[in-house]
Amino acid sequence: MDEQKAAWRAWKEATFGTDYMIWHDGLYTGGIARQQGKARAETLQMLLLGLQLGDPVAAEALGAMGAREALEGLRALLPNTRGQATVTVALAIHDLEPDPALADEIIEVLRAHPLWGDRIKAAIALRRFPAEKVGDVLLHSVAHDPDYLVRYHASDSYLRVHDVDPPEISEHPDIFGDIVTGDERKPAPADFQRFARAAEALRRLGTPGD
Repeated sequence: MDEQKAAWRAWKEATFGTDYMIWHDGLYTGGIARQQGKARAETLQMLLLGLQLGDPVAAEALGAMGAREALEGLRALLPNTRGQATVTVALAIHDLEPDPALADEIIEVLRAHPLWGDRIKAAIALRRFPAEKVGDVLLHSVAHDPDYLVRYHASDSYLRVHDVDPPEISEHPDIFGDIVTGDERKPAPADFQRFARAAEALRRLGTPGD
């Protein structure tokens, strides 16, 4: 097992860069997604090893490659993930076999994960799902999440899934002003009143004529 872990780590770094680079710049999958023949087979072999070792980087890459042969392994991995890893694996499965029910896994991260970075990733990921599935939970985060960046990305996702133009919350200054606080992660009770007002204004944008 140690040899397998070492082989995976070496291949992953040679292919995608260091863990810091992946975290900072995102995972670039364009190169492997274009592979064919022997090169693709060798890449799939390594990614399936990474999946077996529980690395969500492998899951994301397999989804980008359209590797349906990885579905069973991805589904087996999902219950053992937490936070950002849950989001990554759920999206990889969704890439290979779209299923709105996978949003439930991501919604749980947005609602309950203690780390704001994980909740941000979940808020962004939910724009991949239908508005009727994710709209209410995005509004709940706008109204109740203590972290400004989570509210910001949840707002953007709500606008996108409802096809509101413009789809950036910063382009709706009256609402945008209500999601900002002086202290980004320690809002006061009065701030939450403003967040709730912003959520209601977003709901009206998403349901014109309501």
